[in-house]
Amino acid sequence: MSTPDAAPIPDAAPIPDAAPAPNKALNGGCLLIAFLGLPIIAVTLFGYRMFLATEVEAEVLAHRWERIVTIETLREYKERSSCTRIPIGAIAIEEEPELGENGELICRYQLNRWEISDTERIDGKGLVPGPSWPQPRVTNCEQEGCTRIGARDGRYFVSLLDSDGDQHECNLDEEDWSSLKPGSKARGKKSLFLETVACRSFLR
Repeated sequence: MSTPDAAPIPDAAPIPDAAPAPNKALNGGCLLIAFLGLPIIAVTLFGYRMFLATEVEAEVLAHRWERIVTIETLREYKERSSCTRIPIGAIAIEEEPELGENGELICRYQLNRWEISDTERIDGKGLVPGPSWPQPRVTNCEQEGCTRIGARDGRYFVSLLDSDGDQHECNLDEEDWSSLKPGSKARGKKSLFLETVACRSFLR
């Protein structure tokens, strides 16, 4: 008895390739860039606005000034060092009888130094009368305890009222300070963010 031929087994359907797994490193990098980029953008915009300026008109309201002089006193100091390293200006130089640790000759000497011992300050308002310097009493001699006038410093301020109603005080050199007359008006730059003025821009 013959048996029927077996039906052929069809080929199995191909298994599709699995979808690629998401690149976590790439996604993380994008998030990091976005996270870091937002503050940079914010800082850039902040800096742009901070330095962005507009032109305003300002009126000169008032002037004031102050001047300071230092008073120096001559002090004597007794010092010692290797005789080969005696500073310039030393006086009353004497060799010590014993040598130093390295077998060097040791010398004693006196140094006179001018040192700030006091200051005097005066101030005033307006352009007239003009600024003057303090006149401290000094000896102008060259012995210990003598005094002399040292460094001087002058500061000159102008008050401005801008067209926005904001008041500003500018520290200028004396020549520019005196060139801005009370009641006069000038145009200059004002920061939009800081609401301060560029003082020298009003000197044009």
